[in-house]
Amino acid sequence: RMTMSLKYLLVTLLSTAARSQWKLPAVSVRPCNCSARVYVYDLEPPLTDPGYGAAHNPFHRRPDTPGPWDPNEQGEHMYALTSILEYRLRRSCCRTTDPEEADLFFAPIAPRPRERASLYFELCQSGNLSAKSVRLALRHAREPWRACRHFFSLPHHYHFEQCGGWFAHPKPPYELMMRVGYLHSITPSLERRVRAEALNDHTAKRSHLWKDLSKVSSNISSTYPNLISVPYPSVHWSSGQTRAGFSPPWEREQHGLDRPVISPTMLFVGSAAHGDVAVRALVVKQCEAHPRCTVSPWRGGASLLDKQRAVFCLEPSGDSPDRKSVSDDVAMGCIPVFFSAISSGLAPWFWAAAGSAGGGYVLIEREPFLVGNVTLESELGRMPSARVAALGHAVTRVAHGFQYSIDDDPGDAVDVLLTGLHKMADAQCPHHTHQQP
Repeated sequence: RMTMSLKYLLVTLLSTAARSQWKLPAVSVRPCNCSARVYVYDLEPPLTDPGYGAAHNPFHRRPDTPGPWDPNEQGEHMYALTSILEYRLRRSCCRTTDPEEADLFFAPIAPRPRERASLYFELCQSGNLSAKSVRLALRHAREPWRACRHFFSLPHHYHFEQCGGWFAHPKPPYELMMRVGYLHSITPSLERRVRAEALNDHTAKRSHLWKDLSKVSSNISSTYPNLISVPYPSVHWSSGQTRAGFSPPWEREQHGLDRPVISPTMLFVGSAAHGDVAVRALVVKQCEAHPRCTVSPWRGGASLLDKQRAVFCLEPSGDSPDRKSVSDDVAMGCIPVFFSAISSGLAPWFWAAAGSAGGGYVLIEREPFLVGNVTLESELGRMPSARVAALGHAVTRVAHGFQYSIDDDPGDAVDVLLTGLHKMADAQCPHHTHQQP
């Protein structure tokens, strides 16, 4: 067997070789505590985008108003999920170039963030992402026992409906692969509940519920199998080393921002001009009439500081059930308040650190809110102080797991994702025994 000193030397040589190949900055060799060993495909255009891949760093957008936390902290583009994962995994000590060692296989297809949905549709309709080209590129996915360990990441699955045969309506072996995005298929019982609510909704904008259902209904699981939801990227820490000596923004007490548990403050960053406008209009109306509630447009870094000062951050549904704003809430230590069971059910692996179902957020049922049976004051303003404190502590527990760090960071969003994918693959993959020569 290899001695520990020889293993350490081998890891050092391999990491040096990898940095030379990918022209990465020198980093100190550190112990590697891996959730999974990951093989990252080296793709060529048109499966990848020019300028992306090993050399592209998606961590470059700073909040425009600095906060009292780590000065090396940066933000990421809200649709940069694939490029973030590619950058992290290529640099990770958990990366392997040997498919025989891999627990998971990542295919970073179409990593460039696209602002408009039409650009994703055009990408699929062009034929550049055909099932044939994907099949030729994913050379380690031809056996079912390996195909089931592959994963893609595309922010919104429904933008890739025209990418048939592999991502949508997949044929073998692609139906075994895992798909990571901001939404997932809801359970049939929740779907029945939301459908009943939509039928009873007599507001002018009842169609919003049907739009949400079309994106997450239980029957999409056959179109997009193995769909897993993750949080949007928000604020991140550049590394564990730069974090030393700094308190993350969700640890409010370290910044002199104790969370008031009596007469808690509320904040809604947004407007009633889009999304679930019926709920949003009522949120704005009640908030503007409440002495401890504020309505504000998005103001970049200034809004992050507003969230850090507030106790409850109101999150009525937007253009889809998922909202980047929720990740901003958690990063700033603000308790998200949902008005949709679809929204509160997203990213379950990441909320699990709260310690209990429903921990870390509040769900105000949409229909009772719209008809006036419950209000912001009854559900939030009069909440017992012990309950407010418990929710705040739960947010602190989940916050690290919502952050996409720039390098290996045990417990961050990438680590939580890999842990979940590894368990999922182990549970669903057919058993395989390596044949000895």
